[in-house]
Amino acid sequence: MCNLQVDSISINCSGSMVCAVATLPGSGGCQDSRLFVYSAELNNSLVFDFAKDLKAPRAARWDMKDPRLLAVQMVPLTRTQGAGSGDRLSSSSDNREEEAVAGAAAAVPSRGLEIAVMFVTADAGLLLQEYQDLQQVGALGFLGVAAPHLLVHRKTMITTPGAPPRHSNVTKVTLQGFSGMEDADTATRQALLDFNYHLAVGKLEEAFKAVAALKSPSVWRSMAHMA
Repeated sequence: MCNLQVDSISINCSGSMVCAVATLPGSGGCQDSRLFVYSAELNNSLVFDFAKDLKAPRAARWDMKDPRLLAVQMVPLTRTQGAGSGDRLSSSSDNREEEAVAGAAAAVPSRGLEIAVMFVTADAGLLLQEYQDLQQVGALGFLGVAAPHLLVHRKTMITTPGAPPRHSNVTKVTLQGFSGMEDADTATRQALLDFNYHLAVGKLEEAFKAVAALKSPSVWRSMAHMA
């Protein structure tokens, strides 16, 4: 990550992974399109580049209990963004490809708050699961992830029996993969996470074993979405 300015870092709940997002030097604050993760187990860094999706990471937060689950706030990639040129060698063909990506990115309209949901492990690396657009729920900012929810900044009126209404700036938004499973117990939540992870790495038998004991129809509907 030479010649990059680190904007923020986040450590997972087991202390085994550290992720960082960075700003390109001399770019006026433009985000680098890459997400950097250091693995203590590997004693090495893992990198995921969002440039192909015309996006760049702005902030990243690990799940509070599962050390594999990572949620990343995204911003649209602009003409001046991308992987840092001083961080690696580029051929002329590389430069032409980057210019094509940058030109396409300039035509992409700005969108609302968007989150990339990922799994990260030393064995499998960084696995992008899906993007979740939070514009429709009126979220103003991203705070964290605690499966089955994303924690976002949104002013909400809370009513409690016997107490006056009050405002809250923190709201829970259900992860797409847990739609209909907002109230799942701990065992079910973990089984769904394991199912999704094993699917992501192509271990179908392990994915089935993770949820074989679950009988709830709503759980199987949720897994059908994940698949």
